[in-house]
Amino acid sequence: MSVDAATGRSPQLTGAYERWTYGPGLAYAGLTLDRSEIRYIPGMVTLPAQALPSDFGRGRSFPGEARLLFSDTTLGAKERSREPTSWPFLLDLGDAPVRDPSLIEVINSTLDRLSEPLRAYLSENGIAGEPAFRLNAPLPPACVNPQGGEVKARPATATQPVSSGSLPVIVAVIDDGIPFSHRNLLDAAGQSTRLDYCWLQGAATDFALPYGRDLTRAEIDALRAAHGPDEDAIYARSGALDILPGRGTPSVNRFGMHGSHIIDAAAGRAPGMAAADIDKIRIVAVQLPPAVTLDTTGFGKDAYFLHALDYIFLCAEEIALAQCGDRKAPLPVVINFSYGYTGGPHDGSSPLERGLRQRVAAREAMGRPTTLVMPSGNSFSSRMHGQIPAAALNGGKPFVIPWRLQPTDLTPSYLEIWLPAVANADNAAAFSLAVTAPTGAIPTTAKPLVFDLAPQATGAVQIDTKILLNGQEIGRFSVEMVNEFWKRVLLALVPTDPADATLPAAPSGRWGIALQKTGGAPLSKPVACRIQRDNDPYGYSRGGRQSVFDDPRDEMFGPDGAPSRTENPPDSFVKRFGTLNGIATHDKVTVVSGFFGDTGRATDYASAGPLRPPGQPPGAGDVHFSAISDDSKALRGARAAGTRSGSSFRLSGTSVAAPRVARKIALGTLPPAPPPPQDPIEAIRLGRKAE
Repeated sequence: MSVDAATGRSPQLTGAYERWTYGPGLAYAGLTLDRSEIRYIPGMVTLPAQALPSDFGRGRSFPGEARLLFSDTTLGAKERSREPTSWPFLLDLGDAPVRDPSLIEVINSTLDRLSEPLRAYLSENGIAGEPAFRLNAPLPPACVNPQGGEVKARPATATQPVSSGSLPVIVAVIDDGIPFSHRNLLDAAGQSTRLDYCWLQGAATDFALPYGRDLTRAEIDALRAAHGPDEDAIYARSGALDILPGRGTPSVNRFGMHGSHIIDAAAGRAPGMAAADIDKIRIVAVQLPPAVTLDTTGFGKDAYFLHALDYIFLCAEEIALAQCGDRKAPLPVVINFSYGYTGGPHDGSSPLERGLRQRVAAREAMGRPTTLVMPSGNSFSSRMHGQIPAAALNGGKPFVIPWRLQPTDLTPSYLEIWLPAVANADNAAAFSLAVTAPTGAIPTTAKPLVFDLAPQATGAVQIDTKILLNGQEIGRFSVEMVNEFWKRVLLALVPTDPADATLPAAPSGRWGIALQKTGGAPLSKPVACRIQRDNDPYGYSRGGRQSVFDDPRDEMFGPDGAPSRTENPPDSFVKRFGTLNGIATHDKVTVVSGFFGDTGRATDYASAGPLRPPGQPPGAGDVHFSAISDDSKALRGARAAGTRSGSSFRLSGTSVAAPRVARKIALGTLPPAPPPPQDPIEAIRLGRKAE
């Protein structure tokens, strides 16, 4: 086992969010599990170029001991990439209930020990680098297959051909609250579901998959035959309602959920829809565990997302075999993934984005059409993105980032500062950071908040230190090398009003985060500052209240009194462009924005990519299409199905626009490109209108 010379401990192989959430932030994390129950933790590992998961070694783990479990599909990967690759896994901490002195120290030392075979391989082959682990929300033991299992798809049942010489198209949805027995998902004859596969990732395990359980079309049809229109009985009998006491209401038992709306908009049978179009669409769904949707910061999701994509592509092969007699038949797959982050580097280089991109590109390389559709995000007017001009730092004066924490916020708040790494350490820019609380108090830290942009190994931690106020830990300050391009400064602060009143609280109000360049080469690019989303997602209530950048130069409203639809003046720190969904900035994703159905103008919340010269075609990090996300400015939202047949409700956001575009891509009904809007700002925000 390797030991860090400076600390005498195992290297910190996990990221800043993991070190906070499984360390001092555990009491505030809302993981739906007690500390003593945390044994199985999904995650994602980023490996150096030329390394594979199999290099961790086979046959080195035993039941009852700590294990790093990869699915057989992942272990079977044989192509060594020339770039870093990202892979999902399941960490089993073992039977021993040893979680002291800190859970994160146990995790890091365990990951370090389990990485020894990989390190040996890297050393023997002259490959530089270390594994970088990103941990996700833990799973209850009842959800996990202790043998690890394989991400796989059971054989599909053939259906009637769509039409002579026509191929079906697979619409896949990754979401929460999937109503798999809904009548809108039936075929044109109303006899059978079109949902060929549905993976309930958070359900009690049936020991077939690494965690959760899945249902096939035959099983869903059998449940419908046994229980008729009693959908409550169907969900209860299927295991979809299996949830441990105290974990909340199962998502499919709520009136309307994000996933019920999205799957209906993407693939549900609509009034007047032709029978051929209904039957053309086959459906695959992955329902995420509640803890994944509950957390909005970007922590807790990577493994679930990558496993979902692997599962969808394997299901597509089984459907191709059943429908066409050939597993390799080029059935188109359109994936609607209406999730997003506000943090991240926003250039396609984040580990999760690389993992998503690599999987889509690999399927396309096999001649199988694949489209990943994602929303642009809803933070255009949310004051969560700021930019520090290079000149403001190169002068040597501190730049104060104005970060306002809301009162009565029951959840932690996170601020990211993204700085470009340099190729070598010679004359690398150096920085210091000072924190001032709203009360004027200066919090203390265990280490000076000084760092530089010198290159380090991916995942390497330059600083990880407590933020103390009146002797109590109210947060954590971290600097880490996220990848070869970026260093990230992360400030995590505890809630301003913790649910447990005995825990420390952060003062609400305007915090001053003073960043100062103290030496080294000048910066050539602005520094991006991003606040993670902290408001409650639809259908959940944690008591989160969104922190914001409180910039007096931010012109939040236009001359008409409505939220501004343009960019701020150049001297404003807060920026509205560049707010695009942080996991939709790579070149293998179709990004969808939203507009008002009555005026055709972009909504005030729909996020956008950077400002570009007029007429420049959209690329990575831009909006490509837009669709109605609100029927009008007066009647917000669009209507789609609730969790029970016959019910419907309104939901607003670019998440609602994305499945409308996914449906049109699947059916081949996208209209020809219209002339761009006269307003160049609108053109950038809207891309091409799909309706």
